[in-house]
Amino acid sequence: MNKFTSCIAAMLLGISFEGNAQVTDVALVSVTPVAGTAHFVASSTSVSFGGTITNTGTTTITSFTATYQVGSGAPVASVFSGLSIPAAGSYPFTCTTPYTPASLDSLPVTLWVTAAGDTTFTNDTLMTSVTGVSHFPVKKLVTEEATAAWCDACPRGIIYLDSFAKLMRDTVSYIAVHMDEPATVSEPMALSVYGSWIMSMVSSYPSIVIDRKVVDDPIDLSLEYDLHKNDFGYADMTLHSTVSGDTATVVVTVTPATNLPGVCKLAMVLTEDKVHNSTPDIYWSQANLYSGGASGPMQDSEYNFALLPSSVPDSVMYYDHVARENVPYNPYQLTGTYFPTPMTAGVPYSYTFTAPLDAWWNVANMHAVVLFIDSVTGHVLNSGNVMLGGGTTYAQGVARESQSITIYPNPVSTSLNITGSENITSIVINDLLGNTVLSQNCSSKNVQADVADLPAGVYFVKINSTDILKFVKD
Repeated sequence: MNKFTSCIAAMLLGISFEGNAQVTDVALVSVTPVAGTAHFVASSTSVSFGGTITNTGTTTITSFTATYQVGSGAPVASVFSGLSIPAAGSYPFTCTTPYTPASLDSLPVTLWVTAAGDTTFTNDTLMTSVTGVSHFPVKKLVTEEATAAWCDACPRGIIYLDSFAKLMRDTVSYIAVHMDEPATVSEPMALSVYGSWIMSMVSSYPSIVIDRKVVDDPIDLSLEYDLHKNDFGYADMTLHSTVSGDTATVVVTVTPATNLPGVCKLAMVLTEDKVHNSTPDIYWSQANLYSGGASGPMQDSEYNFALLPSSVPDSVMYYDHVARENVPYNPYQLTGTYFPTPMTAGVPYSYTFTAPLDAWWNVANMHAVVLFIDSVTGHVLNSGNVMLGGGTTYAQGVARESQSITIYPNPVSTSLNITGSENITSIVINDLLGNTVLSQNCSSKNVQADVADLPAGVYFVKINSTDILKFVKD
């Protein structure tokens, strides 16, 4: 670079050649790990700090020193020499000595650069942070769906959420939060406070809220999963549930992988799959924008909404992941269930939830979803879920051993075999329109249903009027 171009470059950077021109000036313009983003490092590994400098002076830089300090620890310097960085030129670097976490804490990192003759100190320092962790807990995202039977676009959420849940049941906690339509329709599956909260989080329906920090359309659930599946999980979570009478008890143990100085808390949501209304009721019918196919295809292995009417009758609809109860009642005010501050890495912290169970809920189809929440940001740090009852089920206020039922083959061509751990007394098979296509009384733990004459499609078999399973007829 000649003198003229050096002058032009310096002028663009705001450097004057008159008066007190800064001959040597090294500016630190970026830092890695990137400032403002959490960076987690296992205690058995190390991280390298670095950044990019720019020559904002007028003379070529041939050497500089980069120094980092973690917390109040000793500064660690790296010297870079044999360089030729012209005015306005940049140079990326990595400090030669990596850092191994000395504690399981989040610590500030100060990085600064110096060079001989550089007397401007306002542009040579940047901050970042690093968090030492004992290990990387399994991360389970939670998706809370804003949905309603009165919402004609919400079949989109049903299709995308249910389809993804079939593939990723063990890596995501699913909650479908049904909402009342403001001042118009009372949604029979709605939890009023929970529904009002999620309505305040989203601008349209259906929407999904990922870890209470990202809002998107259910169409993009797979994309959001890919973006956040490797988010740090902060703590291991174990859940154990029991059912006694009309009460569910869920014991949650949270073991942090790093010291957590802020206030953390828990919330629990009970969800139910295959929620179905057997008595005709228009408010249970699903409004359907996709009827007739003009709004595009919308189908999965259970529903083809293009072939269903604009108001899908309640006899057809089996709603999954339905939020039945949230504890505490207000999901974002958790008085009494805060963990102590700080939480220490490696120390297990336990809390016991109890929740009432309505007599008409099918506990065999229910899960407890527990959210571990940063009370300052409101973000979900991790989640866990467990089938309710842990081997027990609940009906009409009485606890009993769970009926374990298997159907095979699935898909089926001629005969559907149904086996249970208890006596099977009746089976009823319905199509997607809710029509009963086969009804059979029986008294055996092993039952065979002749479905050879049924048209190809998706069907539901109800066993003993309580358990519902889906199968596909070839």
